[in-house]
Amino acid sequence: MQSQFNDIFICPHSRQTIRLDLENQRACAAGADVSYPIQDGIINFLPDVKDNISLSYDSLSTQYDAYMLSDNVLWKLINRITWGFDNDRLYADALLDCIPDDFDGVLLDVPSGTSVLTLQKYRRLKHATIIAVDYSMGMLLQAQKNYREHGIQNVLPVRADVGNLPIDDQKIDFCLSMNGFHIFPDKKKALSEISRVLKPAAHLAFCFYARGKRALTDFLVQNLLYRQGAFCAPYYNEDEILQLFGPGFEILSKGNVKSIFYLNGKKRQGVKNIKTEPSPV
Repeated sequence: MQSQFNDIFICPHSRQTIRLDLENQRACAAGADVSYPIQDGIINFLPDVKDNISLSYDSLSTQYDAYMLSDNVLWKLINRITWGFDNDRLYADALLDCIPDDFDGVLLDVPSGTSVLTLQKYRRLKHATIIAVDYSMGMLLQAQKNYREHGIQNVLPVRADVGNLPIDDQKIDFCLSMNGFHIFPDKKKALSEISRVLKPAAHLAFCFYARGKRALTDFLVQNLLYRQGAFCAPYYNEDEILQLFGPGFEILSKGNVKSIFYLNGKKRQGVKNIKTEPSPV
């Protein structure tokens, strides 16, 4: 695993190259007395962070797979009330089909969550190098358990902030982001960081909550889920989403399932970051 990820990671503070010291379970910044712990195979670039967002998803991590799969009557009911459907495959498969099974580049999955919706796809991506980034250590620990149970060995879980990715410029061939954009506190900064780490003409596939598609979902997101730390304002409608992504990415396809909007895009030539300023309400 160490050779797979050489020259990809950088220290989020010093920007120096990171080398993995698996013997001592540390990720060390070159030329600096800075290192980060590796816990259960997970690089933790945020060892001291315990805020509302991370704690909220830590507490949900052991139930997250059941929630996403709607695998009992209670979760089915909750998802039908909140989202108007109880089958996340309706949009997940549309995104995952954007990644060919013979893909052999570097894939960034952010936020990866527990990877419950990507496990079957990752089993087929035998030649890919996959970096699974999440803000919640609890989510990553559950993801690592899922990878091991499914025999997936080419994924490196990383705890990091999408607004300050510990990845060097233009190292990523494809970025997958499922149900994450609505969580990012600074969405423009997150998109700029993702653009920075993507190679020229690299692809991305996103799905996330879009405002204005379903009134009950809008009410619950903005009055309940926001207070629980599961969502972060601002929330964009479809036109604002396209305005935000458009300058940096050619939109190849888009769609929605109720309030979940999804898109597949390609990074425009010469673009390094995203500066568009839509005005969500």
